[in-house]
Amino acid sequence: MNTSIESLSDTRKKLTVTLSAEETTAEYNTLVSNYAQKAKIPGFRPGKAPANIVKTRFKKDIAEDLSGALQRKAYSAGTTEHKFHIAGVVEASDVKDIKAGEELECSFTIDVYPEIDLVDYKGIETTSTDTDATDAEVEDALQNILNQRAEYNPVERAAEKGDYVRLSYTGTIDGQKISEITENAMYSEQASTWEEAGNEHAPGVPAIVTGIIGMAKEDKKDIPYTFPDDFEDDALKGKEASYAVEIMEVREKTLPEFTEEFLKSLEVESEEQLRERINQQVSQQKEQQNIQSIRGQIQDFLIGNHTFELPQSIIDQERNNMLIEFMQQQMQRGVPEDQLREREEDIIKQAGGAAENRVKLQILLSEIADKESITLEQQDMSSIIYQEAMSRQIAPDQLVKELQKDRERLNNLQQAALFNKVLEFLTNEAKVTEVATTDAIAEPASSEA
Repeated sequence: MNTSIESLSDTRKKLTVTLSAEETTAEYNTLVSNYAQKAKIPGFRPGKAPANIVKTRFKKDIAEDLSGALQRKAYSAGTTEHKFHIAGVVEASDVKDIKAGEELECSFTIDVYPEIDLVDYKGIETTSTDTDATDAEVEDALQNILNQRAEYNPVERAAEKGDYVRLSYTGTIDGQKISEITENAMYSEQASTWEEAGNEHAPGVPAIVTGIIGMAKEDKKDIPYTFPDDFEDDALKGKEASYAVEIMEVREKTLPEFTEEFLKSLEVESEEQLRERINQQVSQQKEQQNIQSIRGQIQDFLIGNHTFELPQSIIDQERNNMLIEFMQQQMQRGVPEDQLREREEDIIKQAGGAAENRVKLQILLSEIADKESITLEQQDMSSIIYQEAMSRQIAPDQLVKELQKDRERLNNLQQAALFNKVLEFLTNEAKVTEVATTDAIAEPASSEA
C-alpha cells in the first residue's frame, strides 16, 4: 500500500491511497469466505458450499461489497498513517467495477482541524457589575407582580394611559388594504384585539397604541403611521399607512392591595417579607447575568486573540444549521416564507459570519479541554439531560430514550456539556474587575458554542 498527500490548504488535504493487486485479492477472498459461511445454498450445509459456486451465485453482491470494503480499507489505512484529526470528508473517488487481482487507486479530499498555538487563557481579564438589588429594581419587580395579578374593570370614559382597550383596526396604504400587501396580520387588520394605551414597548403599530388615548367606547378614528425605513417587512418599509380604528371597550387596571389574602397567595406574611424575597431574586438574577457576561467576554477574547484557518466543510454545516434554525424561528413569528426567501442572500451572509465564530470557538474550547484534561463525568450528562428535558417540558427518562435512538443528537448534547464545562473552568480562572453599572461593557456579541 502506498499513500501520498497533496496540501490544498492548511485545513484541506487530498489523500491518495494505492492498494496492491495482492491486497485487493485478499479482500475479495475474505468476502467470498464470509458469504460462504452465511449463504444458504440448496444441497450444501452452511459453510460447506464450494468457493466457485459462492462466487457465481453471489457475484453481483460480492462485487458491490468489494468496492465499499476496499474504499474503507484505503481511507482507514491512509488517515491512520498520517494521523490526521479529521473534520470531515469533502469528496471521495468513485470506486466501481473493481476486480480482484487489480491495483486500486483511491483518493479522498478531507478537511482537517488546524494546529493551534493557544494564547494564555488563564486569568482572562473581564468585568462584572454590582449584584446588590437597588430600591428601583425591587420596586419595578414588585410592580410586575402586582400587574400580573391586577384586575381590569370596564369604565365608561375615554381611555387614559395604562388602560386596556379592546379595539378593531384596518390598515391601508394609498387606499389599498395592507392585508393585500403583507400576510402579517399585526400590521394589517384585527377584528378584535387588546392594547395597553400609551405602552411604547408594546408590539404592533406604535401610532395605534398612543392614538387610542382619549378615545371612548364606540369612538372611531383614522390614525396615520409611517413605517420606518429599516422595518423588518420589506413590503412596508417607509410606507405611509392609515388605520381606521374603532373602540369596543375600555378597562381600567386596578392593582391588588396588600391584604392578608393577597400576601398568603404569594406565600409571604408581609409586604416587607415580599420585598426581601424580591431583593434576593433580583440579586440572584444579576449574579447569573454577570456569569453570562463574563462567559461572553471570555469567548470574545478567545475568538479575537487566535487566528487560524477553519475547516470549510464544518463552517458550511454550521451555517446551514443556523440558517434552518433562523428560518423556523421567523416563520413561527409569522414572517412569510416568500419574504424570507427574498432576503435569503443577506441571511446566508450574516449566518456565515456567525458560523465562523461559532466553529472557531468550538475548536478552541476543544483544544483547551484536551490540554487541561477536562472530560465529562456522569453527573455532567445527568445535569444537561435534566436541563434539556425541563426546557422541553418532558420527563428526563423520555429524553434518554430519544437520545438512544439518535446518536448524532446525543453527540451534540455531549459536546455542548463539555464546552459548558470548559467555559466554567475558564470563568473560575478569569480575572474579574467590578465596574459601575454605567461603565459596564456592552453585552458580548459572540454566540455560545
